[in-house]
Amino acid sequence: MKKILFWTAIAAFATISCTETDSLDELSKNPISFDTSVGKSNRAIINGTVYPTTEIFGVTAFYKTTTGSYDYTANGKYFDNLQISNVSGTWKNSSDPYYWPPTGSLRFAAYSPYGSATYAYDATNGSQFTGFSQNLSTPIDLMYAESAVDLTSGPVALAFKHALTQLYFTIATVQKGFTFQIKELSLTTLYNTGSFKTLSSPTWTTSGTTDPVFSVYSDVTGIAVNAATSTPYEFTNRLAVIPQSAAGVKIHLKFDLKIGTAVVEADQVKDVTLTGTWAPNQRVKYAITISRSGLTEITYTPTVTDWAADTNTPVTAN
Repeated sequence: MKKILFWTAIAAFATISCTETDSLDELSKNPISFDTSVGKSNRAIINGTVYPTTEIFGVTAFYKTTTGSYDYTANGKYFDNLQISNVSGTWKNSSDPYYWPPTGSLRFAAYSPYGSATYAYDATNGSQFTGFSQNLSTPIDLMYAESAVDLTSGPVALAFKHALTQLYFTIATVQKGFTFQIKELSLTTLYNTGSFKTLSSPTWTTSGTTDPVFSVYSDVTGIAVNAATSTPYEFTNRLAVIPQSAAGVKIHLKFDLKIGTAVVEADQVKDVTLTGTWAPNQRVKYAITISRSGLTEITYTPTVTDWAADTNTPVTAN
């Protein structure tokens, strides 16, 4: 633990080419629909396993004949980047419906949210995002899903997985006597752009520079953190970042040190360098413990003032 003016301890916890047609004589009478879920882990971050009905995702379908094999080039797509939304409880494309082919089978590859990234799928690399940059002001929870092979009827089950890493932060102090008025918390010196593939394992390749600043909290009023608080303060804003090595990434803090209502040290700044590696579909909690270093503990030297000189008071008992 490095001590400067203040010390901050941070613990990380890791949680086909076919012509479109609507002819019911040529195709099955059942339109293709979808059954969505989210893998465990602000249009921002989705927690839990329920895919929100307010979201929209894109899906591509690949066609295989009864005796053939899947072709993941443009020639093998049954449809490409079709926009899917929840319409009266059913996940489908409302304006341009597709139907199950009368013979052969389909495989589906999807991403979420719709239009948020350049998405592709092939047998070598699996699901891919190319040149994705996270939106610093309105973060995107980038996800992908792949269906089982050889589907001939639906609804199509799509279990979305998070491609990014979710970060969230708490802060506390055990040092009595002071209040730390937290005014800023941000993450700096990390990559914000990269490309992703799922095969042979989910992997990101970062690009660009480590310039972005991800703000978690910023307010001149600040948040009071002191030892009287029974539980650490959890910041509402959570980050979705490109998985990468966290070595060199910094947590930036700005705060006032107060005793009672008096500000004794204003606008103090502390940068803490992280370690470890972030992985896709991983949720990481950074539990920050902040204290003032370089102080002398209050100790005591007890003595006793002796009794005053005896007072001799005669008492006569007759």
